[in-house]
Amino acid sequence: MVADLGAVARAGPWAAPVRLQVTLPPGVDGRVTVPTLGLPAFRIDEHGGPVWGQGSARAPRPWRMDGIRRAAAAAGGDGVTFDLGSGDYRFTVSPLAEPQAAT
Repeated sequence: MVADLGAVARAGPWAAPVRLQVTLPPGVDGRVTVPTLGLPAFRIDEHGGPVWGQGSARAPRPWRMDGIRRAAAAAGGDGVTFDLGSGDYRFTVSPLAEPQAAT
């Protein structure tokens, strides 16, 4: 099962945070691209825990147990792609404040 939300993300305008719920039935693996809505700085949480931020994967807990097997920036830079095992996932995309330039 592959979910491509790129067309949905481009259909905006959207206001962050944006929530995406994905359910994969038992025995099904999937790949989901979570749209980042053109945000220059963002964080992605899954069930309230960080899984992506500052341009790379975050793993505060063992992903294998949670069903997230891999995370990578999507081609074109308009999302983050997650390889998932069966289960329920709740992704949230939130903007981060951009660092202020030194004066």
